[in-house]
Amino acid sequence: HRRYYFVVSINGRAGIKDAANNDILPSNDADITSDPAGGFVLSGSDQLKGFRFLNNYTLEPKYANIKPVRGGEYIMITTQAGKSGYINNKGDEFFVD
Repeated sequence: HRRYYFVVSINGRAGIKDAANNDILPSNDADITSDPAGGFVLSGSDQLKGFRFLNNYTLEPKYANIKPVRGGEYIMITTQAGKSGYINNKGDEFFVD
C-alpha cells in the first residue's frame, strides 16, 4: 500500500499534502525536497535543515546538514557545532564521543 505525497509552496513557504489534499506538514518551511532514500528534507529560512520521516516523525530545522540513509529509518546529521551522528525515525540520537 503506497502513499503519495506532494510538496506544495504557498507564499514562499513549503508544506506537504497527501493525494487527498490533506495537510501532512503545514506550509511553514522555506523549502522541502523529497529524498530518494525516503522522507523529506526540510529547510528553514536560516538554511538549517530538518527532516520528515515517512512514519510522520518530524525533526524541526536545526541542523547544519542532513543526509538520509537508504531505507528511510535513519538520517546522518551534522549539528551547528560540527558534531556528526545519526537520528532514527523515533527521534533517538546516536553520536560518537
